[in-house]
Amino acid sequence: MAEPSDFKIVVALNKDLEAGIVLNTASHLCLGLMRRVEIEYPENVALFDFQKYCTGDGIELPYISARSLIVLRAKNGELRRLLQEIRILGAPHVSFIETMTQGDYRDQLVRTSQAQFQNIPIFGVACLAQKAAVDPLTRRLSLWR
Repeated sequence: MAEPSDFKIVVALNKDLEAGIVLNTASHLCLGLMRRVEIEYPENVALFDFQKYCTGDGIELPYISARSLIVLRAKNGELRRLLQEIRILGAPHVSFIETMTQGDYRDQLVRTSQAQFQNIPIFGVACLAQKAAVDPLTRRLSLWR
């Protein structure tokens, strides 16, 4: 049986994005991944292993995951391939694409519904998976620095 420490969160981001878009993408991916796990994989919520940190002067900093969260950079083609491999793996995952930016969410929903996935740049992919399964998929990607 796998232990919670056998899992990690991976966020892979398009290396060609500007800083503000990267931060927006990463934030949406983390929110989306947590919600997807909550709804579709409720048995895996405990894998996030949320902790409450406390400073020496009593300030509480709750709901920080004990899981490793690895942030990687990749080219669009690498993100597309990673997403396909994670889908095959069956791990909880989310992705964020170019049509999910600019305007409000209603504009984004319309733009996304009118586009073909293979033609849309992928801005990022996130998953919660066993290290042994996801590490081979991400081995060639660089850490975001």
